[in-house]
Amino acid sequence: MDHRMFLKSEKMEAPSKKSRSRSRSRVKKDSRDFDEVYQIVTECWMEKQKQLLLFKIPSQEEKDKMENEQLKKLNRLKEIFRVINTKEFPLPVIWKNDPFGQYEETYLIKLKSYLESDELLKPFIKGTSEEFRAWKEYIIKNLEIIAGFDEDIVRLDKISTKILHSYIPERSDARKHLDIVMNKAKNDPKYLKNDVKFSEIMEDVYQRMKENEDKIDYEPFLNKPMWEKKTNLSKFINKYEAYLKQRFKILNVASYLEYDSDLERCIIKEFCNCLPNYIRNKVINEINEDISWKDFLILCIEAERE
Repeated sequence: MDHRMFLKSEKMEAPSKKSRSRSRSRVKKDSRDFDEVYQIVTECWMEKQKQLLLFKIPSQEEKDKMENEQLKKLNRLKEIFRVINTKEFPLPVIWKNDPFGQYEETYLIKLKSYLESDELLKPFIKGTSEEFRAWKEYIIKNLEIIAGFDEDIVRLDKISTKILHSYIPERSDARKHLDIVMNKAKNDPKYLKNDVKFSEIMEDVYQRMKENEDKIDYEPFLNKPMWEKKTNLSKFINKYEAYLKQRFKILNVASYLEYDSDLERCIIKEFCNCLPNYIRNKVINEINEDISWKDFLILCIEAERE
């Protein structure tokens, strides 16, 4: 049987009356013939669904659009082949049937891609237990965004256990704690227990870091630094960051704040209120949800020079 008439165009437009007449004379319109065509076209459609999921986070509208277009084509094929039992040939939709099972490898590639590009996901490299906690919550929040569905985060939580070393690489301050936690979570030297979740492992790593953390000696700042007449901005920034490090028990202010945009905006406002009027008036309108601590400090330095 010649299936090219169905596979020639990805759009699979409805044939004209003339071509329909020719096709009916060449094709046996029964389930045995249709089954072969069904296998070919559904494999093609599932590949397109997989590509949609692989290269971005599609909206529900985009998913619905692709699903409806493919369903329309499938129903047209059923009409041509005069398929009686239409329920026997459903449209396979990977984000409904088994979004993280059959296409697990696709999602592993996707997660690694995010980690490599620092888009939504980023590995933990350096910091205290408090910085690790902020990173952990940031990662889990963004995994929920990637999952797209509430029920799917459970599966993605499981899949992430297969690339733990991508989240916490060899050079990470948390790596030794991860290795200990992983050893306890294994059935044998090679494999983690089936019920182990990424979020649980990260919580255990955090607790180990917290328990084993060396005390960090900070200069004592009992109160928030205030601007003094002889202070220049560079010195004040250093003083304020030292205060923030003590306040949050962290090593790097910028990397800690980037995991929590609400906290970052709050700290920026607090800092801005400590600045003298000639700087504050130039930068206060730049405070928005997109501005980072690092970028705001650059604006302040530029404002001081003007």
